[in-house]
Amino acid sequence: MATFRKFKNAFTGNVSDDIWINIDHIASVFESINPQDETNEMKPCVTLYSKEGTSWNVDEPISEVARKLQGEPVQDGMAKHYQQRVDDVKKIGDITKL
Repeated sequence: MATFRKFKNAFTGNVSDDIWINIDHIASVFESINPQDETNEMKPCVTLYSKEGTSWNVDEPISEVARKLQGEPVQDGMAKHYQQRVDDVKKIGDITKL
């Protein structure tokens, strides 16, 4: 099953600022400079490279990109908290049966 994460697209002109990338195919990540055609200035960005040779520029700090690439969804905090609570209740139930 594919693992998609949402990033802020550095490319302007799309309908949305968001881009969903399948992180299972990311081979490497580098900080780079993205030239802005409208303002003629250089803007830092992060470039993700896939195993197939495709690349994406994203407008997020490399620390945020690294966190998203670690596997666990960033917005999935409640599911993790709920699962921890279920595990704790199960452990308490096992202890009280002794």
